[in-house]
Amino acid sequence: ACDPPRAVTLTEGEQTITGDTSGRATGFPLSEGCGSPEHAAPAEILALTVPGTGLKGVSFNTLNEATDWDTLLEVRPTACDSTEAATCFDDALPGLIAQSAGSFTAEGGSTVHLVVTGYGEATDSGAYELTVEVSDASAPTLTEGDAYRVGTERYDLVVRGMDAEGDVSYVRVSFLDGSGAAIEVDTDGDPETPAQSTFEVGVERVSGTPAYEALVRIADEDFMTATAAATQVEITVVDRFDLESSSMTFALSDVTEAGLGESCGASTICADGLSCDGGTCAVPADVMAACSGATAVSITPGPTTVTESVAGAVPAADSLFFATCGDTSGGETLFTVDVPAGTYDLIASTENAATSED
Repeated sequence: ACDPPRAVTLTEGEQTITGDTSGRATGFPLSEGCGSPEHAAPAEILALTVPGTGLKGVSFNTLNEATDWDTLLEVRPTACDSTEAATCFDDALPGLIAQSAGSFTAEGGSTVHLVVTGYGEATDSGAYELTVEVSDASAPTLTEGDAYRVGTERYDLVVRGMDAEGDVSYVRVSFLDGSGAAIEVDTDGDPETPAQSTFEVGVERVSGTPAYEALVRIADEDFMTATAAATQVEITVVDRFDLESSSMTFALSDVTEAGLGESCGASTICADGLSCDGGTCAVPADVMAACSGATAVSITPGPTTVTESVAGAVPAADSLFFATCGDTSGGETLFTVDVPAGTYDLIASTENAATSED
């Protein structure tokens, strides 16, 4: 299968590579622990030439309707026939999504081999569509931050620094006791697995490029109890290509949370979406301005379902609002609806041909 691989010259940005593993040679040896022990799926090898100069980040996936089988992807950075430093990418979401997604970094001008195969059976094969994105890659920096223990409810970790690509993804964090020792926590409750002292936690919200501010939130009662003796937090910021900043240690402050119009200060932080303005939690001025400029949607309820369509575009900007249902790092477009007296079902949806999947 390595003689010869299919040569593909990548370009900056996003591109699509198609192929088919059906009928190709089986038994291609994968790195230890990659795929099933009886791996018998056919494989196609891609020799990817990375464009440009300097360090590049390459992300890839087979998450699409054109790939309807259990894929497995292995990156080989040294040579096609070498498993040295190889990285294996299996199910993007174990138990739910059998297609694969991954990433790697490499110098522009270099060639990296990608094995496209199935998890195990010979039937794990077929036509595939590989989406590849290439971008500059540099490690984020961490320059300052705050660490709060909000009552017994959660930890809020706020980190700031510089990130040229705007792709801060998660943090590695350790909670330290008064002596500076890392506190170990048995996160899975299994006595046969070791306790952990370093934890990877996704970013809840991030704004700004290249100067960024990111919020990391840990809301787990058992974890809070296990780390009750913590007085400091050691944090390392990591981007989507696993490039990481130097670590910093911050004192852990015990605070309470205040709502709109309530007092705030060193020991009291404002609830999500509010800012501490002159010692009082208030709606930020830019949020007030955005709300006052919202586009009105005129819709009059009738005896049956009434539908009104409104066009808009989301700007490339930092988020002003803090959503409870997911990451809200991008800009927003606001609409307002006046609902008359009565009982109605008000349904808002962007599920239409004019709106992209993102």
